[in-house]
Amino acid sequence: MSRSTKPEHDILTEEPELVARIRRCMPDSDFRRVSLAYQLMWQFHGHQLRHSGDCYVTHTSGVTRIAVFELGLTEARTVIAAMLHDVVEDTHDEYITKSEPEVARYQLYEEWGYPIAYWILLLSKAKWQTIEGYFADIKYRGDWRVRALKLADRLHNLRTLYACPPEKQVRKAKETMEHVVPMIDDLVEEIPRFEHEMPEDFAGKVAKARAEVIEICARYLEI
Repeated sequence: MSRSTKPEHDILTEEPELVARIRRCMPDSDFRRVSLAYQLMWQFHGHQLRHSGDCYVTHTSGVTRIAVFELGLTEARTVIAAMLHDVVEDTHDEYITKSEPEVARYQLYEEWGYPIAYWILLLSKAKWQTIEGYFADIKYRGDWRVRALKLADRLHNLRTLYACPPEKQVRKAKETMEHVVPMIDDLVEEIPRFEHEMPEDFAGKVAKARAEVIEICARYLEI
C-alpha cells in the first residue's frame, strides 16, 4: 500500500449501524477490505473541509450511508467505491497526484482491482472533461451500479447545498436537472433487465431519491 493503514479510525466502533447492515451481506474477507477502505477514506479526506466547515468525510460517509440504507447497495465493492469515490477528484494526497493521472490509475487498479478502481475513475471528473462528456462516460461506460453511486453522491451534495455560495447552488441545481435526472431515468429503464442483481424494491428506492432530487433543485431554481 502507498499509505499507512494503521487503524486510527475503526468502522466497528464509529459506524455500528452501517456495520450491522452490511456485515451480514459479505464474507469476512470482503468486510476486511471495507474496513481498510474506511481507514483510507479518513486518511485521504480527514484533513479536508467542505464549504460548511465540516470534515470532508461527512460527504464520503454520507454517500456511503445513502448507498447502503436508502438504495440498498450492500455489496462490498459498491460500499468501497462509495467510500473512495472522491480520492482521485477531490484530494491532494500523493496517492492521486493530479499531474500524473496514469500513476493514480495504476495505483487504484493495483490496490483495488476491477471493477472498484474502474468505478472510482468513472465517478471522477477529469480536468479536461466537459460535464457532458463526464455524464456520457457514466451512461455508456459504467454499469447500473455506477449510476446508482452517482445518484447517492449527488443526493448528498444536494442535501448539503445550503452551505454553498448562491451562484454554486443555482449552477449545481441546473446541472442536476440537465444531466443527473436523465441519468436517473436511464437507471430506471435498466431495472427490468438487471432486477435479478439489484436490491429488493430498487425501483421504489430510486423513485424516492429522484423525487427528492427534483424537489431540492426546484427549491434553488424557484420553479
